[in-house]
Amino acid sequence: MIHYTWWTNEMEQYLIDNYRNHGDKQLAQMFEDKFPKSFKWTLKHIEKKRHYMKLKRTSAEVHKIRSDNNKDGRQYKSWLKRNKGNNGEVRNWGGKFFIKIDGKWIPEHRYRVGAVTGEVVRKHEGTLVVIDRKSNQKLNSEIRANRHPELKLTIKALNQLKKIIYGKENTRPQGNSF
Repeated sequence: MIHYTWWTNEMEQYLIDNYRNHGDKQLAQMFEDKFPKSFKWTLKHIEKKRHYMKLKRTSAEVHKIRSDNNKDGRQYKSWLKRNKGNNGEVRNWGGKFFIKIDGKWIPEHRYRVGAVTGEVVRKHEGTLVVIDRKSNQKLNSEIRANRHPELKLTIKALNQLKKIIYGKENTRPQGNSF
């Protein structure tokens, strides 16, 4: 097997001299400036060469590199960027739309119809209507009472199957439609 190497002694020495004080991404940028080539230096080039040369950093060196990167703004904590929306911004999460109001993400349809805590948004004759929870329970019980007898039997059989499959507590996985 023929092994081609394009790393010069000068490049290897530069890596040895700098790997303890700089991260691999930063080293790739430094190599891009000092040793330009036809294709760009990447993090993987540096990682792989360090691995071949058995150049390992101590945990203290890794900690110093990370803290330096945080100070320079090269590395950020992802949770600082998440959920950073402006008031009134609408986002689509899994097919459902949410709007940010007073620092909280709420379902957009609830906001559009003016629902407050304890109220339910229901579709009635093609429009969204806000009702309280008691009225919602009453409507649901009326719907159940007016079901076709065969549908009632089917639902009852399905619930019995669920108890057999998942146990009496009915602890099935979240989001399971069975």
